[in-house]
Order: sequence, then C-alpha cells, then structure tokens
Amino acid sequence: MNRKLYPELPVLLIDDEIDFLHSAEFALSSDGITNIQSISDSRDVESYLKTQDVSAIALDMNMPHVSGWQLLPRIVRDYPAVPVIVITAVNEVEAAVESMKAGAFDDILKPVDDAQLITAVRRALEIGEIQAENIKLKEYLLSGKLKYP
Repeated sequence: MNRKLYPELPVLLIDDEIDFLHSAEFALSSDGITNIQSISDSRDVESYLKTQDVSAIALDMNMPHVSGWQLLPRIVRDYPAVPVIVITAVNEVEAAVESMKAGAFDDILKPVDDAQLITAVRRALEIGEIQAENIKLKEYLLSGKLKYP
C-alpha cells in the first residue's frame, strides 16, 4: 500500500466553512486519500493536535476566534514535521510570502480548485514523510548511539 496515497495518520482540514470541509473531504477521498479529519472551530485545533498525530494540515487563514495567522506559527513550532497548506481568499503576493515565512508549505486561494488541493496534499504527504525521517535521523545522531568502528 502506498503510504503517500493512504497515509496512516489523518490529513487535518481546518476551516470554519462546513461546506468547504465537505467539499474538500469529498475531493480528497475521491482521489484515494480517505484518512481525513476536519475541525470547524479553530479553538479546538491545539487541543486536538496535542492528542492526535496528523500527516498534513490544510489551514484556513480567516476564521473567527483563533485565526490561521495565529495558529500557523504555533503549529510549525510544535509540529515541525507536519506540512501546513495555507488556504486563503486573499490574493496578494505579500500574504503568500508572509505565510511561507511563517512556515507554510504551500498556499492555495479560495475558491479552492479540487485538483490544486489534491496536488498540494499529495506533495505535503511526501514532504511530511521526508521531514519526519530527517527529524528521527537528527535525534538519533544527537543521541550519541552512533558508534564509529
């Protein structure tokens, strides 16, 4: 089984628009990515991530209560191996640059094109696996367990 297409850990969709969540879940599952979790209340994101590992995150930047702009740096800091795809209605180069500076993996404009979302999630899953392996390798090397002959 291809882990990139069928991730063991869920892809997390975070958006206050329920219709978008349903549409994104349908698009991803139609492409074979069926391990998906959705959160519509941004106040629940950090507690969810403390108890559940995820393979990638698609994060709306404009939400009530806690914005994606507030969540993004926290997620990147606390879960560095998890790629975050920023979803925004703001079509400005400066906003895209700022999200990338804050650690976003990719930037998608609303209304979201299904093919673009699928491509971004597939790429994020691939990069996430590489990042997780790099973190494990770094921890192993820093542990001092590596012995030279």
